[in-house]
Amino acid sequence: AFQKAIELDPTDSAGYEQLARLYAKTGRLNEAVTTYETAIEARPEDPNLHYFLGTLYAFGGAQDKAIERYESAIRYGPDLAYPKNDLAYIYAESGENLDRALDLAQDAKAALPDTATVADTLGWVLFKRGIASAAISYLKEAVANSDGDIAVSGISMHHLAQAYEADGNPEKARETLQRAIADLDKHAAEQRASGEPVRPEPAWAAEVRTMLARLERGG
Repeated sequence: AFQKAIELDPTDSAGYEQLARLYAKTGRLNEAVTTYETAIEARPEDPNLHYFLGTLYAFGGAQDKAIERYESAIRYGPDLAYPKNDLAYIYAESGENLDRALDLAQDAKAALPDTATVADTLGWVLFKRGIASAAISYLKEAVANSDGDIAVSGISMHHLAQAYEADGNPEKARETLQRAIADLDKHAAEQRASGEPVRPEPAWAAEVRTMLARLERGG
């Protein structure tokens, strides 16, 4: 049905978006990428199409392609906050273009002041710029606004612990890491209690445990 809709009106982005999301949800990421690429050929100045394609590239680890699409999304949709946030995070992770990352993260925060992931990105950019003391307040805000979503709060607590340590407060860093692990263990227990299969721990969990072990050794 979605393919038929595209055939009937190749310039309508809705059909492409619905088809691509269906592919993505069913694990057919290559086909989702191809669908968005085709959509962009039909609507080259649609910022959302560039953003969605950039998100798929980022998820697949193709960071250079993700950066290109996020930049296009921002160029065609300068008021869109999420492409700015996601691009700022990629730059922060790589340690590159940190001045631009800060500008993007601040714009995103102004547009989405209560969004946990946006506060986390701004805090992480500040940390990467060597301003741990300024990063802490935003990272604390990210944890507070995560609404118990361990996928969001866990990463933010890991970032917060690193900021505390860099700011000369290893005890606060340890407490934050202990909380992250406790929340992770609680989430796993809730899954078991509900009869759900316990999912593998996220990638950040191993880093949290390693950092906590180091701090507890006094290193």
